[in-house]
Amino acid sequence: MNSCYRNPQRNRDVGSVLINSNHTIGHAMDVTVLGARTSQKWILLNDAAEQIEGVNGICENGPKQVACGSSNQSHVHLAW
Repeated sequence: MNSCYRNPQRNRDVGSVLINSNHTIGHAMDVTVLGARTSQKWILLNDAAEQIEGVNGICENGPKQVACGSSNQSHVHLAW
């Protein structure tokens, strides 16, 4: 896990434009898997998150959503 709760200033500093980001209320985390460089690993991580009731997985590069498995993906954002 590389990011979880962020205060509003930190959330802006990392590039989020959402005032009420799930990170600022403790309802999100970003997960990076060391060595996860293949598109299949990112897709599997996102799919696993989607199997948890009430959790949404979003593939991202920094604060921007990208296609799961894309070459520029940096993490999976999990929100509940």
